[in-house]
Amino acid sequence: MSTVRDTAALLPDPSELRTHLGALAVLETAIADDPQYCQYTFNGSWGPTEEAALMENGSGDDFSALFTPAGVLIRGFDHESAMSPYGTDDEQVWPGVIDEVPAVLRPLLD
Repeated sequence: MSTVRDTAALLPDPSELRTHLGALAVLETAIADDPQYCQYTFNGSWGPTEEAALMENGSGDDFSALFTPAGVLIRGFDHESAMSPYGTDDEQVWPGVIDEVPAVLRPLLD
């Protein structure tokens, strides 16, 4: 089983990842019959200094990659995962999932 560190090591550097995800959003918009139903989007003004690459598949699964001057935060959600907070009574984040997120990026989790 791979870890988040194993997966992160396979990703390109942040500027290249931003370029790839932005291109994916542009390509999907260009070929989509209806832009309203695009799964991939890119928001260059997500916040004052943040950009966001987003994916929503319409079935409850999504991911976001938030690009900030302090770094990149990638968050993914699989609605059928055993780790989903909605599979528990208290709807808490699975233990350990966000423990090592750097303090400078923690506000993005909210």
